[in-house]
Amino acid sequence: MLAGNGPEHIAAASAAKTALEANGNKVTTVNVNTLQGDTGIMSTESAAAVNTFKSANVSNIVVALQFTSSTGFWDNAAGNNWNFTFLDVASSMCTAYGGKSLKPSAVGGTCYTIFGDNVTSDGKLSPETDFEKECRAHFDKISTGDFGGATSYPGVPSGETRTLPDGSKVSSDYAPNECTLTNLIKAALEKAGKNLDRGSFMKAVRTVGEVQIALASDGKGNATEDRTYIATATHGVKLTAAPTGTAKNATGTYNGCPVDIQCWVPVGSTWYPITK
Repeated sequence: MLAGNGPEHIAAASAAKTALEANGNKVTTVNVNTLQGDTGIMSTESAAAVNTFKSANVSNIVVALQFTSSTGFWDNAAGNNWNFTFLDVASSMCTAYGGKSLKPSAVGGTCYTIFGDNVTSDGKLSPETDFEKECRAHFDKISTGDFGGATSYPGVPSGETRTLPDGSKVSSDYAPNECTLTNLIKAALEKAGKNLDRGSFMKAVRTVGEVQIALASDGKGNATEDRTYIATATHGVKLTAAPTGTAKNATGTYNGCPVDIQCWVPVGSTWYPITK
């Protein structure tokens, strides 16, 4: 297991280690010092983990470390026939277009995450919910002019304008997290009523109840007082290669990705409930 030493890493790694050992697995853990903030040092420490894992003769590696802290590991991990499983401990690891940032040596790894995808497990573009369509329409209304008239397209990384292999020009996908949170805040403000203060607003946020989520948690969430998150479901996704220039296939995707960029593809159609 490759992890950092921040609270999110420690919590994720501890839970995973307990579950793995309960099922008879022997676990070797390397913790990179992510709290000191130097990406160069973190890269060096993560690279050293490769030899540690080789010495332990491991076959499966659980990665609970964001790509910005694990560059050295991925630069040296290829060719060892390891199976990779990701724990989604950073904001950009396993989002619909976060896969672009990972090294090619990570292709084939599986991540368990609340975040959804623009494609289905059988290689098609996934249909958008009414809420997701509303998010995209609003984003295009305020942003198309910033991208030379090119409208947003599923899977295009934030801030990019891209010409697809078929010649069509597309731009940055809409921002699902921001749309989801804006919708939640709006509902909370309406629930809190007049003369609100910080306390009444936060109470309203955490008692909104069922909410819609764009591109995550199978489209559904729940804001309740006993939780500090709104997602209610998680699923598995697989990092899939789609180098620039990959041709569009008969199902309308690029080796299963929405555009010719490395991406996460669902391993199946099942979403699993998040339990306490």
